[in-house]
Amino acid sequence: MAEYDVLGHSQGVKEVFFPDSERAEMLARTEWFDGFEWKHIEMLAKFMRTYEADTGGVLLREDERSSHMCLIVSGSVSVVKGDAARRVKPLATLGPGTTFGEMALIDEEPRSASVVAREKTLLLILSEQGFNQMAEDAPQLAVRLLTRIAQLMSKRLRRTSGALSEYLERIDKRVRTSEKEDKDNFVSGTMVTRQAIADGFRELGVGAGDVLLLHSSLSSFGRVEGGADTVIDGVLDALTKDGTLVVPTLTGSRDLSPANPPHIDLRTTPCWTGRIPEALRLRCEAVRSTHPTHSCAAIGARAEAIMRNHALSPTPCGALSPYFQAALAGGKIVFAGCTLQVCTTCHTVEEIANVPYHLQSDVAYGSCIDQHGNHVETPVRLHSYEGPTRDFPVLEPVLLERDLMCIGKVGDSTVRLIDAMGLIETALEKVRFDPYYLTDRRIRS
Repeated sequence: MAEYDVLGHSQGVKEVFFPDSERAEMLARTEWFDGFEWKHIEMLAKFMRTYEADTGGVLLREDERSSHMCLIVSGSVSVVKGDAARRVKPLATLGPGTTFGEMALIDEEPRSASVVAREKTLLLILSEQGFNQMAEDAPQLAVRLLTRIAQLMSKRLRRTSGALSEYLERIDKRVRTSEKEDKDNFVSGTMVTRQAIADGFRELGVGAGDVLLLHSSLSSFGRVEGGADTVIDGVLDALTKDGTLVVPTLTGSRDLSPANPPHIDLRTTPCWTGRIPEALRLRCEAVRSTHPTHSCAAIGARAEAIMRNHALSPTPCGALSPYFQAALAGGKIVFAGCTLQVCTTCHTVEEIANVPYHLQSDVAYGSCIDQHGNHVETPVRLHSYEGPTRDFPVLEPVLLERDLMCIGKVGDSTVRLIDAMGLIETALEKVRFDPYYLTDRRIRS
């Protein structure tokens, strides 16, 4: 081993030897050293070492004092951090051409997170000793490298500041929306009770033992005594102990991609699908499916079975997802105060039919912390937010004609009740002849 071997003590990590010329070629293939002259890249390679990590090999340990910078040549790593309860939370996935650990060359502070190899990974390492030697032998190169590190830190800080600003803006919008709904519920509408909810759903056709996928707007019901929990309890009363209530608890966003895959803790990550789904998710008896963008939460007799295999689904809403499993169980879909425009099951149709516009082309290697605190890898093709505008309500006249949908009132809410498998079969029939049928680019209605 070289005198400044830094990772040889880590289990699953070993130094591998390449000539200086090959290490220089590895550096030159990365964007990190764009703008460096070849002679400087060759010189820099002399101060670096090459390491290979097996899957699970630990490259950095949180709170450990070590001073080396890592550049990924091939493979990928997970950046993880422990929380107050010593649970591991994934923060990011890094791939070829990215660096980590560079700040330790400057501040010598303990590591803020751990880094673990997701697969066999090849890395170039610059240790503190190597950098110090560079500062003596090639001071101009050392200054150039520090300048590049400073540029990288500045770029990351701007990105973090932008993300924080967007997050605070979303939180503020949610608070203002919630306050408006509370005000609207107080000043208008009929007082709606748990019994009225249960009776209204029964009259609409919801029966004991049913499986129900609920899309909802709380404010649409009018003035609800007890808020979201009253709606949940009323629907569960209509379903009885033999039934199952499922709600979408979505967390995905348009900025996700294979380069920025989703990593979430399902125990603490809220959904953006409304106050009723969020209230149900927080109940101790709720089961939440393991998915980083399109999870569901469920309560009832079949909750475990319907949620069970979501992590194995190669697409967000495919055949192993709760959206299809609820339909397979003879389930119904309810839209309370909203239209088919929010119908997640229509995405199931798009995924089964493999329409050309719906999914990003490459797999994103996301992950979840499930309800039991387990870290679960969830590779999945993410939704694409480009392409045509969805027009799912185009199905409504056909569903009514085929007696697959009925419309009624519960409180002040207009409620649509649809046979789930009937919707899937009807939509597949249409999409078979026109892949864009569920969008504004369809050939005909």
